[in-house]
Amino acid sequence: MRMLKLKITLLLVALLFVFVPDIFSQENKSAVDEAKMAGEVRGLVERQELAKATELLKNNKAAAENILLKIILSEGLNDFRDWATLQYYNLAEKNDGIDKAIKKLEELSAKNPKNAVLKTSIAEGYLRLRDMNKAVQIYEELNKAEPNSQEIFLRLINLYMNQRNFLAVIKRLEPMVKQDPGRSSFTDILGYAYFGAGRKKDYLNLYKNIADKDKKSSEAIVRYAQALMELNMKKDALKELEKALKINPSNITVREAIAEIYQSLGNKKAAEKELQEIKKIEPGYESQIFDEEAGSINQGKGKEK
Repeated sequence: MRMLKLKITLLLVALLFVFVPDIFSQENKSAVDEAKMAGEVRGLVERQELAKATELLKNNKAAAENILLKIILSEGLNDFRDWATLQYYNLAEKNDGIDKAIKKLEELSAKNPKNAVLKTSIAEGYLRLRDMNKAVQIYEELNKAEPNSQEIFLRLINLYMNQRNFLAVIKRLEPMVKQDPGRSSFTDILGYAYFGAGRKKDYLNLYKNIADKDKKSSEAIVRYAQALMELNMKKDALKELEKALKINPSNITVREAIAEIYQSLGNKKAAEKELQEIKKIEPGYESQIFDEEAGSINQGKGKEK
């Protein structure tokens, strides 16, 4: 009986030596293939041949996930992390699902708590699941940890706007715009938030203050006039546009806006006069306001406040 057990044991050991090297060789081959593919993908990404990189990943799904995770974690490929995140979730939708893909990133994030890119990638996953609140929470935490990151701040503002959380936008942008109202890139976003929140007075004052501070800027005056027009204050808008026209009589955009207001007020003669002035400035000009069939300006029916 002992001899039989010994023979069986020796047979199993012999089989192990036969098959194990083959298993290891297959694993090594897979690792080598993945490393080779990773090098090819990285090369394509660095050359900005993203379409080819995407196609290569599609044809090698087994290795694609690991390669994309390496790009997301890579310090040398910052400009392509958004692309890698997009491809990572596209792949997840076809395989294990977005939930599991997020979980993997959260596990990595737990090991790399200071890696902001991982957190933004997780937030993008929650956006795929239409969990806007979770995505906002992540970006709020990131903004608190990295207050000087313009990219994180812009994404957070964009999420607030998508949520129509205008009060949150106002709270964050108002102090910044007050410091530099004329040149701030956030002025129009704040204006939209004021408008969306029903704060029409603040909306008008925002652009009025800019126009008042730079009275020689036709651009600032036109933007204020546009704000007035959006509130259907057409006669007030007309006065502002006439100020802008005095600064630059050749400004076709201003004359078009004046013609539109006259049209909406039913003053066909004044509207046509403005269009004729535009044609003197630009002989080949064709107005969309002009009704070619009727040969005159379309008369508006809007009422002015």
